[in-house]
Amino acid sequence: MGAHGVGVYDNDGAADWTYGLKEGGVVYIEESLQEALQGGYFEGDAVLAAADVVARLRAGGGEQSAYCSEVVEFVEAFTGDEFERLIPSAILALDRLVDAEDSESYQLWEESGSLSEWLAVVAEVKDRLTKVL
Repeated sequence: MGAHGVGVYDNDGAADWTYGLKEGGVVYIEESLQEALQGGYFEGDAVLAAADVVARLRAGGGEQSAYCSEVVEFVEAFTGDEFERLIPSAILALDRLVDAEDSESYQLWEESGSLSEWLAVVAEVKDRLTKVL
């Protein structure tokens, strides 16, 4: 993982993931969440990014940086509510993301010494997913 910060898009995997969002839309997001929901060991960068997009569509918010400009454009242009069916999957995917056994992201952040900061980022995304509107 090439990372320069703990933010959702502060790593190469998540930043690269954003480039498929415009073309792939909700199906692309769903496929990315499935990476965590299939069971077994998984990377996690795309999972967190996909969950963040669902959270942005649901409740707004999220980091603002050059690394997520594709996400901001997608969310601003999005119409419809078909993303709502992904909320439960996004929450479950985040729960798996913070599983020390199966999540490569968890393990890498633990090794880096920045696990608590990264967990706070994941918790913020989950808060936006579960926020009562």
